[in-house]
Amino acid sequence: MTKRKSASGPAAAAAVAGNVGGLAVSLAIVVVWYAASFFTDAFNKQIQQAKRLPVTVTFVQFLSGGLWSSVILRGAKLRPFIPLRKDQAKPLLPIALCWYIGFLTTNLSLGRTAVSFTHAIKATEPVFLVVIATFFFHQTFSNQVWVSLIPICLGIVLVALTELDFSTLGLVSAVTANCCFVLRSIFAKRILQSKLVDNFNLFYYISWAAAILTAPLVVFMEGAQLVEGVRTGELVPLLGLIVMNGTLHYVYNQASMLLLARVPALTHSIGR
Repeated sequence: MTKRKSASGPAAAAAVAGNVGGLAVSLAIVVVWYAASFFTDAFNKQIQQAKRLPVTVTFVQFLSGGLWSSVILRGAKLRPFIPLRKDQAKPLLPIALCWYIGFLTTNLSLGRTAVSFTHAIKATEPVFLVVIATFFFHQTFSNQVWVSLIPICLGIVLVALTELDFSTLGLVSAVTANCCFVLRSIFAKRILQSKLVDNFNLFYYISWAAAILTAPLVVFMEGAQLVEGVRTGELVPLLGLIVMNGTLHYVYNQASMLLLARVPALTHSIGR
């Protein structure tokens, strides 16, 4: 009995240390995630106030994600790259589509409303997740979870009623983004659990797919504005902000993917 206790002592201590270490890593990821998210939205709003180019900003964000992921996986090879056949890549398409629509509508919302209002709408993501997961994916949640959503709903009603810079398009865009991000979290969690790809490779594939989807929209919706902005030099002062916004967007979303691989989708949604 004595030997068994002495053997379990170091094992228990190691388990506790592992849990503490894992929690510390998760907290560090959350800090990076929040900081990068804040500055991404701040730069985004600054760009939109100078010249409303939500589709171009979205494209640069996706392109930055693809390029930085390529550097990590295929250039510096800091993580192993996982090549996928076409049939293996198909399950990633719904995630890429949600990613594409979610950030496009987020940027549309930021161009129409205050950053604080967009963030307030984003804070209701747990409500959307529980409702969508319950009615469309047949998941069950405890009564405590449902009750805990009431303050969130009341809070967003209060924010909407007191918002001075209210925009119906901004509200609809933010709500659409929430729905897309909930679906993305659910689909991405399933892919990560299936071990088809890790979070770095998942981000690589969906970033390039979203960039390809967005490129035609840039040409058709904002192409004339971009040509005129380059001709007059109006865009030159914004280039640094746009590039920085894209880089921070990559950091923010890579941190988000890292956290999603470590926690349940609902916890991740609350963190957003």
